[in-house]
Amino acid sequence: MHHKWTPPSAIVTIYSHPIENVASNMLPLAIGVIVTNAHLAVVWVFAVSFIVKTLFDHCRYHLPFCMSPEQHDFHHAK
Repeated sequence: MHHKWTPPSAIVTIYSHPIENVASNMLPLAIGVIVTNAHLAVVWVFAVSFIVKTLFDHCRYHLPFCMSPEQHDFHHAK
């Protein structure tokens, strides 16, 4: 659902169908936690890093020390 907006925006990163949210946002983190039996502090670090990366991917700016979001912009333009 969040691909309704062709220009990616950080505010619409959380806009998704509940199934899409579970399948692409929650499930990858949960599988990693289950497989590695990670400590709660490690889970928080990874969850925050996933959120920050998602925001950077959708901010449309090339921030220092981060990968360029151009590929993700092109992905949204399809």
